[in-house]
Amino acid sequence: TAAVAGYPQLISSANMGGRLLWGPIGDAAGCGRTLCLVGIALPACLLAGMPLATRALAGGADPETALTLFRAATCVNVGAYAGVPVLLAPATADLFGSADAAAIYQRIGATITFASPLGAAVCTRLRDGAYAQHAAALTELCDEATFAATFGAPPAALEQLLASKAVTLPLLLHIAPEGTPDPTPLLYDGAFCALGSCAALACACNAAAFALPRPYGGSRREICRR
Repeated sequence: TAAVAGYPQLISSANMGGRLLWGPIGDAAGCGRTLCLVGIALPACLLAGMPLATRALAGGADPETALTLFRAATCVNVGAYAGVPVLLAPATADLFGSADAAAIYQRIGATITFASPLGAAVCTRLRDGAYAQHAAALTELCDEATFAATFGAPPAALEQLLASKAVTLPLLLHIAPEGTPDPTPLLYDGAFCALGSCAALACACNAAAFALPRPYGGSRREICRR
């Protein structure tokens, strides 16, 4: 559809907008405060709330409304995270001082290199687990004889059938009782909640770090403002 075709361009625009927007906001409000509230806390709330859109869609809500909510949440998430690289370097200097900021920032960059594939692997594992869970739930609703006739194996062999891609959710829905809801929109709910929890923990750690007295001086009022 047109909405799906235009989605990558929408994400790209959100990414560019975040990179242009958060720098001036960080200059006005303080890099530390902006990094914690906008770069981490806001995505945490949105990631935790995104399953609401997917569950609404699975529950029979208007697809256009659910898609609009999902697209809006993902765009805000991408726009918020796009500003993190812009704010991270000055926030590091604010927190640790300019003398050690470069070395510390390089170490942070190294962790980001590993965080990207690790996050993708965790999301994939959670999605695969959800797929198997929903497939098992659909299998329980299907007639055993119909299942065996369709897939050439009994329901007890579901794990092997899933591994070989002989059984998929659409195929199970085809033989499931009429009116069985499609669980496909729910496959990434666990990943959204896990990422939201990690972002919330990161926000708490960053807020605590900026609340500590800086070793190179500065009043608590200045620290809190940042």
